[in-house]
Formats: sequence, C-alpha cells, structure tokens
Amino acid sequence: MPTIQQAVVSICEENDITTRDDLYRWCDGLLLWTVEEIGWDRMYELVHDRAIEHWVHHKNPKSAVRTKLQSILTGYKRFTARTPTTTPTTTLLERARSEIDSSRAVHDVALEKHKTAQQRVVGLREALRIAEVEESTQRQELGEARAQFYGAWSDWQRLC
Repeated sequence: MPTIQQAVVSICEENDITTRDDLYRWCDGLLLWTVEEIGWDRMYELVHDRAIEHWVHHKNPKSAVRTKLQSILTGYKRFTARTPTTTPTTTLLERARSEIDSSRAVHDVALEKHKTAQQRVVGLREALRIAEVEESTQRQELGEARAQFYGAWSDWQRLC
C-alpha cells in the first residue's frame, strides 16, 4: 500500500498538476486564491482511497496531503524545486564523492594559505634578525664614537 505522500505524487502525475493554479483548477474548476475557498475534498478523497492504511494510522492525514502538495507544486513557499515527475539526478555515492572533492579543495586552499603564512613568518624572522644585527652594530659604533669624543674632550681639557 502506498503512503499518503506517494498517493499525492501519483495523483499529480496522472492529472498533470504541476503548479498551485493547476491544483486549484483541478479541485474546483476555478482559480481561487484563499485556502478556505479551495475544495480540497476531491484530493482528500482520492488520497484516502489510494492510501487508506496510511491514512487511518496518520495523526493528521489532511495536513500531510497539503504539506506534500506545497513541497512539490510551484507557487507555494515550501516548494523545493522537485516536481512529481523528476527524480534525483545524483546518487548518494555521487553526492558523497562531490562532498569529498569540495572538502579536498577547501583543504588545499587552507594548506596553501598555511604555507604562505609560514613563508611570511620566516621572512619576518629574518628581517628581525637583520634589524637586531644592525642595532648591535649601531650600538657598537655609538660606543666607539663616544670613546673618541671623550678622548678628544679630555685631550682638549689638558691643552687648555
């Protein structure tokens, strides 16, 4: 026995119902826009006849019918872009492989960024080392200049 959802899909396929407007015309023969005005009884009766076992055990079968219709027909906010006649084009294995491929791509980008960051750190360390050497050299030159100055000053004081 089919489920309520399967019965809704088969009814839509058999009656070429693909949009909300098609459903309204099929239910009432009119194009009306409010839920209260739609004669859902025709759909409920057909689904009940096709999926009676599931209908009897379901807590709210009419809600299940409306939910399924709103998910498969264009014109509803819940529409998921899957019409009753289309089947998924990718298998679970293909989707898993695609997910793995995209994960690898993300990993490769992250690895490249990490390598770039490591190279930058090495460059900055080298620049710091050079700056420290230059500072040491400048301190040494400053010490030598001070020594020469004080030596020259003491020589001047002796002469005066």
